[in-house]
Amino acid sequence: MLIALIDDGIDTSVFPEIRVKYDLLVERDGVVRERAADDRIITGHGTTCASIIAKYAANAEFCSLRIFHRENLRASCAQLAAAMEWCLDARIPIVHLSLGTRQPNDYKRIRSIVARLIQQRQIIVAACSNSGDYSIPAHLSGVMGTIADPGLKGAEYTLLPGSSLIHASSRHTLFLPPGHEFLTHTANSYAAPTVTAAVHNILERREAFSMSVGQVYTELVGDPDSMTLVRPDFIEDAIILNPSGFPLLKQHLFFNCLAEFQCPPEVVQLSSDCKSLVYLVPQDSRLVSGYDIGQGYAGKIETLLYGGSLPERERSMLSEALVWSEDCCCYPQDLFSPPSSDQPAIINLHGRGLRAIDLMCRLRDMFIADGYQCRGLCGFPYSYLYDLEYVPAGVSASSAIAHLSLLCRPDILICNFQGPGQGVVDEEGSYSIFLGNDEGSNTGSLSCLKAAYDDQDIVSLYHNILGYFS
Repeated sequence: MLIALIDDGIDTSVFPEIRVKYDLLVERDGVVRERAADDRIITGHGTTCASIIAKYAANAEFCSLRIFHRENLRASCAQLAAAMEWCLDARIPIVHLSLGTRQPNDYKRIRSIVARLIQQRQIIVAACSNSGDYSIPAHLSGVMGTIADPGLKGAEYTLLPGSSLIHASSRHTLFLPPGHEFLTHTANSYAAPTVTAAVHNILERREAFSMSVGQVYTELVGDPDSMTLVRPDFIEDAIILNPSGFPLLKQHLFFNCLAEFQCPPEVVQLSSDCKSLVYLVPQDSRLVSGYDIGQGYAGKIETLLYGGSLPERERSMLSEALVWSEDCCCYPQDLFSPPSSDQPAIINLHGRGLRAIDLMCRLRDMFIADGYQCRGLCGFPYSYLYDLEYVPAGVSASSAIAHLSLLCRPDILICNFQGPGQGVVDEEGSYSIFLGNDEGSNTGSLSCLKAAYDDQDIVSLYHNILGYFS
């Protein structure tokens, strides 16, 4: 079975037993071409990863996509995206990445490619950052993110309770010609190959693309309920079923929307090439038709965003698909806030409705464009459609902030709690925005923004926030 290894290349002169079918490199401008004989591989990171995979998956065959060309093992997002898009077009069954990015402005592009790979039943295994920081693609839902566990050895791996990441051995004895051996050190880069080898062996017993990502994960860890889907990252090129006609901000959707239908779901026929669905359960219980999404779409879709609480019977019918619902929004109540040195800058937005959502999205995008890790917390219905962290009614603002601070370690959190009983955390040093005043004003840690704000108002507000926290 073919495995794409995106790294610094594979040097078969070091490990002759490694079988490389395609030996490619990605130029800085994203052009993919065959690696020439004089394009010498000067580092051994990818070669070591391939050797680990081959050690535990003897029949593995590789497609080497070289994106690292220097000793510092750095590449551009364009190179990473080009390599992943090549895998998408070539339909490589398994994509291995002992690498990732922590740059927030890389998220949108990489997430979209990952979602399309998942919909084609291509399995992605990625190493987490050794720093422990949030990185992609490892932390994207549907990706088999991996971290090293020094207590494991050889081909061992496990899933710890409450974790969304696979813990695997990274200590492997490899043999160099002529008869020398060395032991790899503890690093996430060398743990991910352990999982990739296991995935290869699962698929080798079946057939490429015969199993969905969820099915492979279940066979890998042995528990169908263990795959924690924190966010609906795998939605892309989707149809939206919106029977109640709830107003949406199409310009801020985190995914590409092919079409929206404001009619009973049972009359909508998906085309065979549409594998991603968003179903918005009406907020008004009187409008809920009792439609069974499981019966209607089982076996037809690969990914589903269910805008509500999904009944267990319907979930079981959709066991082949990756399904995110509001039930996935779990916020532990016993978390302590991180130390003050690790706390994000908090912006409290006081406002309601879609105008508040629009302002949140625009501010967040401005922060991300400037390189800040910025997330939004919101209790507005369906706010997850806009890549905001949804906070259900009854979850306190302090619990949500503590949870997201530990999960993503953001630089900035924009909070807009519109649900009952959620409250607002106006901590010392936070910034407050009041939306809906007749006249706008900026004073210190407080801004009042008129309801009919324009682009210049937002730019002025953004610079005022930057000035306050700098």
